[in-house]
Amino acid sequence: MNESTHEVAQKVFRLVTAVVVSMLGALLAVGLLHKSSSPIVFSRYGAGYAWFLGLLALSLLICLWALWKTPPGLVKMLTNTYVFAGSLAVSALLLEIGLRIVNPWGMDFFHWLPYHMQGMVDHRELGYVHPRSVSYRLGKNQVTLNSHGLRDKDIPYHKPTREKRILLLGDSVTFGWGVSDGEPFADQMEPLLRSMTGRNWEVINAGVNGYNTQQEDTYFQLEGVRYQPDLVIVTFVENDLDAVIDPNSTTWRRYPSWPHSLPEAITRLTSLSYAYQ
Repeated sequence: MNESTHEVAQKVFRLVTAVVVSMLGALLAVGLLHKSSSPIVFSRYGAGYAWFLGLLALSLLICLWALWKTPPGLVKMLTNTYVFAGSLAVSALLLEIGLRIVNPWGMDFFHWLPYHMQGMVDHRELGYVHPRSVSYRLGKNQVTLNSHGLRDKDIPYHKPTREKRILLLGDSVTFGWGVSDGEPFADQMEPLLRSMTGRNWEVINAGVNGYNTQQEDTYFQLEGVRYQPDLVIVTFVENDLDAVIDPNSTTWRRYPSWPHSLPEAITRLTSLSYAYQ
């Protein structure tokens, strides 16, 4: 390697390292402002988060040392690290772009979910409920919520004579995530029941994204019984055993505002990344 080429390589290394130092410094500064929910280290950070901050600080010190002294061994190690990290980042970006174009298995669910959840309304007993009398688009799908916040036509509480009613309780499966109005299975049941029995059936879709079994039970006691259902069907999936989501602390309610902490920013990136999901 001649002298001029060596000097160019040194300048490129210093420039890249300076950019890395700036990024690491910014991440560390933002990260230090966060306070963990269960602080252990310095009465501020959780153990895992403290290790993460320590790794950022160590990486920053190594890069600063490389800028100041430029020891050949460290320069070579960091150069290889930059090449590897850059290749990995480009590969991840291409994978992300490819998945967003192809959208296998309806993965855009993870992109649109935050925008749906940010419209939820706080509720003392249920945690959150749907807004009422709204219509909006989620991606290519149309969602309409009636005056009671249900994904259904307006249905009075009073049941007409000779009408049979089925109340459907559940989460996104019952709600009909990923399909347009008229396509949830609740909408498919009514005409089938009427044609098979010759009677007037009303199938009420009370599904709410993210609800667990506890919320579904509470909803039935507060609202569901008012519809005087003849039959109640509960759709159960594995995550219905999870704790009730707090809509004021989850990042779902904050999109598309800026993240309030480094952990929240990381959570958003992972939750919206098709490749990660």
